[in-house]
Amino acid sequence: MEEKDSVALIAAFAAGAILGVGATLLLRSEPALPALLLKRARHGRERLGRGARRAARGAGGAVESLSAVGHDALEQLRGELAEMVGTARDQLAEEIHAQLHAGKRGHQRRPR
Repeated sequence: MEEKDSVALIAAFAAGAILGVGATLLLRSEPALPALLLKRARHGRERLGRGARRAARGAGGAVESLSAVGHDALEQLRGELAEMVGTARDQLAEEIHAQLHAGKRGHQRRPR
């Protein structure tokens, strides 16, 4: 009998604790949660900003050298592309000229 009483007491205590937590959450004011979330988000954003500024200061030289390498690679790529386009344009012009010249000769040979 004592065992049943102790089990009932523990069950009642657990149920009371759960109901108390639920009532506390339900009676809590609504604006407090969004305000708390906004405050934490703002704090996190500020921490991220500080970390980004610190990282930028620490890697300033590396960023500048990487930027210079990127610009050099871009200029080299532009030069190579310009050369390729120029070569293709010249080949097309030669082929068009050859086709026109062959067409004129073929047109002259054709009997009427």
